[in-house]
Amino acid sequence: MSRLTIGGVLAVVLLGLFAYAVVVALQVASNCASQNTCVLSDSIAFLLQTIGALVSAVVISELAVTPPKDAPGTLRAAGYSDKAKLAVKILTTLYILVWLISGLFIVVLGWVRNTTVPQLVSAAKEWIGFAIGAAYAYFGISPEDHVSSGQ
Repeated sequence: MSRLTIGGVLAVVLLGLFAYAVVVALQVASNCASQNTCVLSDSIAFLLQTIGALVSAVVISELAVTPPKDAPGTLRAAGYSDKAKLAVKILTTLYILVWLISGLFIVVLGWVRNTTVPQLVSAAKEWIGFAIGAAYAYFGISPEDHVSSGQ
């Protein structure tokens, strides 16, 4: 097996664990909407925050190395057949979309509409930070871009 295949499988497994934790956390939040505070199990909270951070790091790193006007996954697929390149680009795009949709659900359903699960609120704030980092990485924005020439 190639490094690309092993890395892809590992990344998809981590994304699956993160998505599972999102679904469970949102179910807990919706089931206890009438209570003041609910708590996730330690294992779901770990998956939500730690695995969520790992998945976010994968997304940010991929977006950071993607050249302007190229699809995510382009650099990872270099040197492979056209079919493999297409597969990598599609899977990378799907990966980023699942991360994006999961994060938006965490923010909207787990924080904006329902604040009864503190770990979910924390994960939502964490995801927003990662999403900002991903946007900066994708659009190639650096801190130097914000410094005026006179300073």
